[in-house]
Amino acid sequence: RYATVGDPRPWEDLVTLVESDAERIAVIHGLEEIGERRLGWQLATALTQSEDPDTRMRAFVQVARLQGPSAPDVKADPEGNRAWRDPIKLLQFAYKQAGEHKGVLRLPLIETFLRTGRPMDADELLDDRGDTPADRAAEAEFGAVTGVFGVDVLGLIESALAEAPWDPQVRASVGRAQAALGRRRQGVRNVLLAA
Repeated sequence: RYATVGDPRPWEDLVTLVESDAERIAVIHGLEEIGERRLGWQLATALTQSEDPDTRMRAFVQVARLQGPSAPDVKADPEGNRAWRDPIKLLQFAYKQAGEHKGVLRLPLIETFLRTGRPMDADELLDDRGDTPADRAAEAEFGAVTGVFGVDVLGLIESALAEAPWDPQVRASVGRAQAALGRRRQGVRNVLLAA
């Protein structure tokens, strides 16, 4: 039976069958795709205690994304409210203990800074950026939001989209960059393509 939106049963069974934490991270991605963010959040939270440092860092990224940017209402969802952590503080905490696994956290932390109106906090992390399409899209977003001289925003956008035209992370960053440049229609289109 294939998993469908609103039917977490195959995924719940899969969690008990997989043998490695890396496979459990893949299950979390699947849960998110079928709309089971809460179950994914709970599983990711458990994996933040993994003995494998790479899995632990990936779990922190998943928790920050799946829990949402703001705490659930204390009356409507007291359990979720107690479990929720500020995404920036959570990712910064993980980043400090990541050691050689900082690369897993760098882009999600940059994107979180940019989305929450703290672009200058992303600047130092951008200095260590790689050369992936997602890195270029994040730098384009930073340049568009801050207006920092010397960032070729349009060139970075073009390069990122040429190499990864269907990557949702790239599309979302490019869309926000375009919107910041005043190209709202293009920006909205790219953000919608990322959804």
